[in-house]
Amino acid sequence: MNLKKSIIPFLSALFLFSCTTTQKVSGVNKIKLNGSWTLLNIDYSNTTDKFKTSLFGEADSECFVGSQWNFIQNNNSGVYSLISNSNCSGASRQIKWDIISQGEVQYFQFKRLEPEVKAKDITAGYRLQVASSTENSIQMIQSANVSGGMINLIYTFIKNTNN
Repeated sequence: MNLKKSIIPFLSALFLFSCTTTQKVSGVNKIKLNGSWTLLNIDYSNTTDKFKTSLFGEADSECFVGSQWNFIQNNNSGVYSLISNSNCSGASRQIKWDIISQGEVQYFQFKRLEPEVKAKDITAGYRLQVASSTENSIQMIQSANVSGGMINLIYTFIKNTNN
């Protein structure tokens, strides 16, 4: 009987510790990306020039500022919805995404899903480096070659409060 009494609290403690929300991948805490997020801002570093940028083969960067991104953690699916205004036609795209680690660096990678095409058959996608993350904000960086020089596009996401 004493053995039963000591095993039950041990198993309960083991269960509680195994259900924590932080995941470690290659020694790095893997970020949790779940729920509804807004792409608040896109900044450019390493340049003082102003130029139009087509993001993710989709639309001008101004159409992405204010866009809504919904992530479902348990199956790594989601959708992003671009704004609609006089300069942007608006659109919603289904995606498959993941957070991967290479050494101490984490990347958010995604691919747009196409109707009638299985996700495993889509080989093209996009990868952004996770620069910083908190429970309510994430900053990601994408490098791009512009006129022979490298610039960084810095994406700032905030978690929507209705999650």
